[in-house]
Amino acid sequence: MGYNIHHIVDMDSGIILSTGVSTNPDDHKEFIPQFEHYEELYGQIPQTTALAADNGYYSEENLNKINEKEWDTYIPNKEL
Repeated sequence: MGYNIHHIVDMDSGIILSTGVSTNPDDHKEFIPQFEHYEELYGQIPQTTALAADNGYYSEENLNKINEKEWDTYIPNKEL
């Protein structure tokens, strides 16, 4: 069994704002839970906040949720 660690980091300061650990090997299944956990801790993510993730987090489900929440997010598709 392996562990998969996810961090939400402030890109300006480099400060880790939230951390999660799972046994799920697929990053894309952890994107939304990580940001929902962040919102539980700090409140709603402002629409002016830019979010970025590597292409392991790319999925239709994540894109739909990102659009629903109106987050300004960049995740390259898996073909890049």
